[in-house]
Amino acid sequence: MERLALVISSEWHASGRRVPVLGRHAEAVARVLTDPATGGWTPALTGRPLLLDPTAAELDEALRLAFERAHRDRAVLLVFFVGHGVLTEDDYYLMATDSTDLPDSRDSLLLGQRFKELLRRYSGLDALVLVVDACHSGRAIRAASRHFLDQISRARRRVEVLTASDDDPAFGACLARAVVTQAAIGHAGYGERLRVADVRELAKDTCRLQVPQQFSFDGTSKLGEDGDPALWLLHNPGSRWLRSPLAGTATLGEVERLLANRVHRPVFAEAGRALTGQARCVLLLGPRGSGKSVVVADLLDRGTPVHAAILLRGGELLSQVAAELRRQLTAQVEGFAEAFAAYCGRGDLVSPGADPFELNLLGPLRLLPDPAEVRIAVDGVDALSGQRDRLWAGLIALATDPAVRVRLLVATRAAPDGLAGAEVVAVPKATVAELTEFARLRELEEHQVQQVVAQADGNWAAAHLFAEGFVQRRGSADGGQVPRGLAEAYAERLRRARLHDESDPLRPHTRQVLAALTAAGAGPVLPFPLLATACGLTETETHAVLPRLGSLIVRGQPGTAAERAGLAEPELAEHLADGTVLGVHPAEWHARLADAITELAPPGSSGPVADYAAAAEARHRWRAGRFAAALDSLDEREAQIPVEQRERWSALARLTAEQFGAEHPLTLRAQARVGTWTAKAGDPATALDTFAQLLDRARPLLGEDHPEVLNLRENQAFWLGMSGNWPLARDLFDALVADCARLLGPEHPQTLMARQHVALSVTKCGQEERGLALFHELLPLRERALGPAHLDTLRTRHNIAFWESYPAYPPRPFFLRGSGRRPGVLGRGRPPGNAHRALPPGGLPAGNPTGAGDLTAARTPARHGAGARPLARRPAPARREAGRV
Repeated sequence: MERLALVISSEWHASGRRVPVLGRHAEAVARVLTDPATGGWTPALTGRPLLLDPTAAELDEALRLAFERAHRDRAVLLVFFVGHGVLTEDDYYLMATDSTDLPDSRDSLLLGQRFKELLRRYSGLDALVLVVDACHSGRAIRAASRHFLDQISRARRRVEVLTASDDDPAFGACLARAVVTQAAIGHAGYGERLRVADVRELAKDTCRLQVPQQFSFDGTSKLGEDGDPALWLLHNPGSRWLRSPLAGTATLGEVERLLANRVHRPVFAEAGRALTGQARCVLLLGPRGSGKSVVVADLLDRGTPVHAAILLRGGELLSQVAAELRRQLTAQVEGFAEAFAAYCGRGDLVSPGADPFELNLLGPLRLLPDPAEVRIAVDGVDALSGQRDRLWAGLIALATDPAVRVRLLVATRAAPDGLAGAEVVAVPKATVAELTEFARLRELEEHQVQQVVAQADGNWAAAHLFAEGFVQRRGSADGGQVPRGLAEAYAERLRRARLHDESDPLRPHTRQVLAALTAAGAGPVLPFPLLATACGLTETETHAVLPRLGSLIVRGQPGTAAERAGLAEPELAEHLADGTVLGVHPAEWHARLADAITELAPPGSSGPVADYAAAAEARHRWRAGRFAAALDSLDEREAQIPVEQRERWSALARLTAEQFGAEHPLTLRAQARVGTWTAKAGDPATALDTFAQLLDRARPLLGEDHPEVLNLRENQAFWLGMSGNWPLARDLFDALVADCARLLGPEHPQTLMARQHVALSVTKCGQEERGLALFHELLPLRERALGPAHLDTLRTRHNIAFWESYPAYPPRPFFLRGSGRRPGVLGRGRPPGNAHRALPPGGLPAGNPTGAGDLTAARTPARHGAGARPLARRPAPARREAGRV
């Protein structure tokens, strides 16, 4: 989202009063707004962040150019005026240097009317932020209401207006000075960015002789006093979160939501004492709704020394969880970055069966030279239902490994086995006194307080829901029902969001956004571009919907390229899950998200959408009824740790068997993947048993000549060879070549791959000259079928180069520029081969470059968690496995 700023400062010569400080303070405002470190706004006028002392004509033309650019770029436009304002009857004018003492629209800027005209002509801007530091500037809000809000409503654009005063005078560019001051020092009480509402509150301390005013509009209706968090003004250098391990993450938005209207409970202090005590693991144990997440958020807020923290929502991969904890430890723990780099260089420490926690956390922590105690907080363990046992295994290893000094705090509903020495901190349901204090903090009437206490029944999530209903009814002209249960409370909140108001022009968009967020799940998980694309909306249209949803949703990093959104509560996701309330079919929205992922983050891409896709694409495809495509997703977006990919395939194989039965081709295909990744994870013997059993089942079901049976045979032969039985592998590959040539053709890529493995097997059996001859025979076939620059062709050439020099002169490491791979190390007695790769169902069409093996079978780069650096090079026979069934 592009953010454009135009700062204007103007003396008014006809007034006879010169205020020299205006230009100086406006120049400081322009500087802090356009500095990437403090504001990050782009000058709306090329090369000119500040328009100083313009004439009326120059002022008008600058505004026109700024609006035109914002319209063209679909950008947010900030207009910040520092100068003189004049109120004439009901008209409010901003004065230029040549404005007369009786202003009119020819020599002054008639604010409401001129902005209405500009918005009519340039309605494509994303949003407008207007800041007026001038006398009587509260009338700017009235001008907005009376003139250009109708135009804004037709265009469905957001507006934020901030003024230095109400109807009274303003003094000494006080609001401008407040902005510059906050850009320098910030405030600990606010988040990572200062919103318009935050600046208004902070300016009250600076501008004691005037009362700053604010107005927020979402395109169809007025917003609450907090406004739109995406329309922020400045970075907050004084934020208490800057030193938090969660700084810069979407999770921080969730933490701030949890801390809103927090009631201090004895369990907060008890948890803090336990975390700094003797036990290596502290369990926050309590039922759903008891407030465990708030306890974790409170620890982070109070500065309790926590080096890494994560709030899980259920859709994450374990490799992503471990990689995020590693990222935080790198920033928070002295020496961890160096220890991780040293661990990456120690291939002897890493086994193919290492899990994400070993690779990202335990391994580097063991290498810390002078290990200080590391504290890690984890919330939401119960949300990872399919991976909970594996997550607990990793956490228990952190808490029990004698070679590391880690202290864990884990929020959970039930204690796991294996943590006998853990200290348990009970998190009870909310007491009547606590709920009463909470409801009074929301300024509810006493009978409403009692109703919240009675209906919540000790559940904090319910208390927030019922209190929010009363707050929304306060001062409302449309009445509304007092909810008698959670379903009615959610229905009332959705009604307030105008979900069922057929006269509301944004109603269809609201329903679409809620449907997409429901499919994604609770928490700030869905990248904003993916949300907009799945809904078929522009980013501007999507931005217009999110503010009206208010507390129904949570937003992480709003108004930035990293923005994510989600439903605020799991209970709301459950309420909307079947699609009845929204009037949609859930499968349609899983399909929309899957299609949007394909569009924005195809396999091989990177970034927030690709990270989301790695964890969620298969789930969305499956729930959309695209079962084969769900399996394709795991092929196309491999986890970078073999154990992780094996477990993903195991879960999908169980799901496929439940859906289709044990003998369905999709079930066989998924189980074959389990076998392949079991071998890659260091257990080829178990994998070979799996392949043998699958062949026994697949042959009578599919027939001996079915392409998937050929794939299974290829897998079996390859892993027999990798297990040391190269003579048998050679014989199996010989038979496979004959069958592939008969069924697919002599120059089909799968036939050529089988011939490559025949040649490799022959050389491994000690017949180097015959194997070299077979490689020479294969090379022209691959050049003709695939092309001379194809990776498979280059692999064959590399094998020829190696075996022609073997054993006296092994070649130097071979590296393809731009391939993204590090060179494999080929030493004496370590001949190259082809790591086995999978073929899509039915084999590959000619010209498809996939299905090739790695350049070196002996040692290839290993990969690990999403967004993490390579760990250590270890045997990893395939980037994509064979045996696709």
